Amino acid sequence: MRIDDFSPIQKFQYSISGIGLFPPVTVVADGERKTFDTKIQGKEIQAWYKLNPDLQTGYFGVVGLSVRWDYANAKAQLATTPRMA
Repeated sequence: MRIDDFSPIQKFQYSISGIGLFPPVTVVADGERKTFDTKIQGKEIQAWYKLNPDLQTGYFGVVGLSVRWDYANAKAQLATTPRMA
């Protein structure tokens, strides 16, 4: 299966995994910020996402890192400069 064959939610999840996070199994596209537990570098952390109802744009990240996602480009871009805690 190619990424072009994925649904918008699957592409969103794929982008989350692209920065090294385990994406949430269920993604709710209601424009509200949701949190989920994930692992990064073997550590359990809390991450967040927000996917808009039109399934065209969203955000996800962890403390110090925010990523903007755009379905039209099917890619994620840093929305802020990463900061190390």
